[in-house]
Amino acid sequence: ERVVAPQCIGVASLPTMDHRLGSTVFARLDKTRFVQSPAAQAVLGRVIEHYGLPVCCLAFSTPTGMSIKGNHGIDAKFVEHPAGGKSILFHGVDRNLPIIIYDALNDARYCHDPLVVGPPHVRLFIGVPIMLSPTVRIGTLCLMDTEPKTFYSLQDCRFAMQATGEILSAWVKQLLSAWVKQVAYQRTWPLHSTRWAPSQPLTVCRS
Repeated sequence: ERVVAPQCIGVASLPTMDHRLGSTVFARLDKTRFVQSPAAQAVLGRVIEHYGLPVCCLAFSTPTGMSIKGNHGIDAKFVEHPAGGKSILFHGVDRNLPIIIYDALNDARYCHDPLVVGPPHVRLFIGVPIMLSPTVRIGTLCLMDTEPKTFYSLQDCRFAMQATGEILSAWVKQLLSAWVKQVAYQRTWPLHSTRWAPSQPLTVCRS
């Protein structure tokens, strides 16, 4: 028997993924376990080594704030959105371009952010989106420095942008592996399951 997954979740064609399927499944994924996986740790390690910045993490949006995973140089595990605004970790643009803030302390949007006025005292902030589709973001790779910059280009962000693609690929592979194990036991995906509920079931083809 061979297991055939829906075409939309092929790792080689990530831009064509069904974003409704991916967003639903990702919301149920154990992000802590994923970030602690060897694949994710390897990618984050390369990013930290390449940039040499003191702070790095993955940030995931929740209704009330930002969940922080893969912490490097930052102790907080969660930061709330301020009243009437968003955390500096929030990437509010659903397109595959990084957000670069040269000096957060002198930016009216973020000068009172807890990560700016308190540890780790962020000045330079780079937020690179993890894109499930060209317009759907599922998380952000955040790089931060305690010193401001006068300029930081998109070209400087290229390595981090490539890294977010590797992170997404690792997530998809983990997702597929979990599905294959599920099918191996149940042969078909139970549509009434309270676990992940893809928009189309996996199909088991006998050959």
